[in-house]
Amino acid sequence: MKNPTGIKIVIKSQGTDKDLANAVIEDAALISIRFFLQSPDGTDKVLVQTLINDSNLSFEMQDQLENVLGEGNFYIEEGQLKMALARPSYKEEPEVKVLSNL
Repeated sequence: MKNPTGIKIVIKSQGTDKDLANAVIEDAALISIRFFLQSPDGTDKVLVQTLINDSNLSFEMQDQLENVLGEGNFYIEEGQLKMALARPSYKEEPEVKVLSNL
């Protein structure tokens, strides 16, 4: 049996959790999600673009001027869940962290 690809987005609003999206998508090769995070006073806004496929979740954050603030990648390698995080504007090599042993 093939694992379905799906997504669930839960937000906390006024002290309760609410499902923003909850869907299983059969035979999907790729899921792409774009959303904005905004500061409470509305002065700062960041665009987050996320791509999800069978074995990888990657994201990129941009400011309002489309400068890339950060890039990240969650993946499984050698029985471990890992995350690589980079800040390309600072020309840094990605930092890799082990999040969990599977």
